[in-house]
Amino acid sequence: MKNFILGLSVALLLTSTVFGQEKQIRFYKNFEKAETVSPVIEKDGIVYISIRDIVDLPKSEIEWYDNTKTAYYSSYGFYITAGNREIKAPHNVYVMSAPAEIINNRLMIPIDGTVYFQIFTNDNLYHYDSENAVLNYILPKYYFSNGLSDYYFSTVAVDFTNCGIEELQNKIIALSKHYEVYSDKDTIVIESMEEYSEGSGEIIFAVKGEHNRKIKAEIIGGYAVYIYDEAEVVHRDVCY
Repeated sequence: MKNFILGLSVALLLTSTVFGQEKQIRFYKNFEKAETVSPVIEKDGIVYISIRDIVDLPKSEIEWYDNTKTAYYSSYGFYITAGNREIKAPHNVYVMSAPAEIINNRLMIPIDGTVYFQIFTNDNLYHYDSENAVLNYILPKYYFSNGLSDYYFSTVAVDFTNCGIEELQNKIIALSKHYEVYSDKDTIVIESMEEYSEGSGEIIFAVKGEHNRKIKAEIIGGYAVYIYDEAEVVHRDVCY
């Protein structure tokens, strides 16, 4: 009986220890609370997210092979296998910081592995606030006056204290050129900049020249998240 109680105590202790290594993380998309199929967790210092919850990944394009514990993303031919650090693509193999794991009956990968699913961007889209146990997925969106253009761009950090917005300004110019609403005859200047609270506010740019107009950038948590452009554009394609 004593041995049984001792064994049970050890089992409970081990279970508690393993469970204690997992910390549930709140998940936000562009600073708005988002629901996930499986909880985002931190385990042994690594943040994991279910491949079913990788934002903007078409769920219908994921196939699961239970015999090999492998997920297949059909659009780009990616294979991910539980216990393996590799993401196998047709012409390349990407290595994640930690192996994919089955946690709570879901295949989970470290957030650095998600970058391979967002192959049209080259910046880290996930920003982890370990102190507050929050994972922010930041995918900035560009709006023209006739609605969402479907043009996504990499995260741009903005610091109101030192006016570090040159990268944001260059990004806006590049996007505007893509939609043919900015030419070599145009210049762009900061018309106003206001910080409503720490790290959040708005910046208004003025385009002068051939395509005169205003462009407003909304900054949330130190990142440019939304950009509103007065230009009228003809939507030609979806770009990332």
